[in-house]
Amino acid sequence: MLKTLLDRHPELGDEAERIAVELLSAPSAEEVADEVCAASRSLDLDALNGRAGRHAWGDVEPSEAPGRSFTRQWRASRPT
Repeated sequence: MLKTLLDRHPELGDEAERIAVELLSAPSAEEVADEVCAASRSLDLDALNGRAGRHAWGDVEPSEAPGRSFTRQWRASRPT
C-alpha cells in the first residue's frame, strides 16, 4: 500500500523517508523499560517521605510525592 501511494505521489518520498528514519531511531520498549526501572530504583525512600506534606510551594499528598520525585529523577537521567 505504501509503495502504491508513493508511486502515485512521488513528492511524498522524502517525507516518507524522514518519517521512517524517525520511527526506526526511536527507543525500543525495552530501552524505555530499563530507564524507568533504573530511575525508580534510584529513588531514596526517606526523600520520598520528606516530600509529602505541607511545603512553601503547597501541599503534597503522600500518594503524589513518589510520582513527582520519579518524574523529576527520570527527566534528570534522560540525555538532552
